[in-house]
Amino acid sequence: MEKKDLERFRKLIQILAEDKGAKVSEGRMELLWGELKQHPIEKIEAAVKELARSRKYAGFPSLADFIELLEGDTNARIVEASKKAFDTLWREGESIGYNAWEDPIIPIVIHKLGGWINQTQEVDRICRLKDSQIQEGIWRKNFEIIYRAEARKPGPKVIPKMIGATKLENEAEGYLTDDQGNPECIWTEHQRRALKGAETELT
Repeated sequence: MEKKDLERFRKLIQILAEDKGAKVSEGRMELLWGELKQHPIEKIEAAVKELARSRKYAGFPSLADFIELLEGDTNARIVEASKKAFDTLWREGESIGYNAWEDPIIPIVIHKLGGWINQTQEVDRICRLKDSQIQEGIWRKNFEIIYRAEARKPGPKVIPKMIGATKLENEAEGYLTDDQGNPECIWTEHQRRALKGAETELT
């Protein structure tokens, strides 16, 4: 939500309070706004309707009730995102990089954890350990903590590019990427001489 949604938000909360026969103090209203403003106003309205219809909430719902209702699906999404990130880091490897994320928050979290190359190396290290399943669980838990914090931030997401070691080396050598953004192979000095010799023969 944005500041322009505050009045609508207050009216929704007041309507819910009247329905439950409760009064909402200004302090509680500020608490609810502060904790729930990362959600769209349309989602808040849907949650208020659900809370009003449900017999589960005899009195005015707590902040935890709001969060549970609003973020129930989010928890499953976060767990799925951590699995997707770990598997992609392991599958793609550090050399190329990967930028086909459907979820824009995943690359933001990888960036905060240390970046593509750093985390592909870390995942590779984890997968080689005897207790790899335990260590993967720890990695994913850390990922999920950062993901949740990023998901709650309002506004558009600035998505960092995941650049692999090969791409970095190619750019340093002055080589471009192809139309799909994949780095071209780096020519060795021997390959350059061979190519130059072939061009000479053709001319």
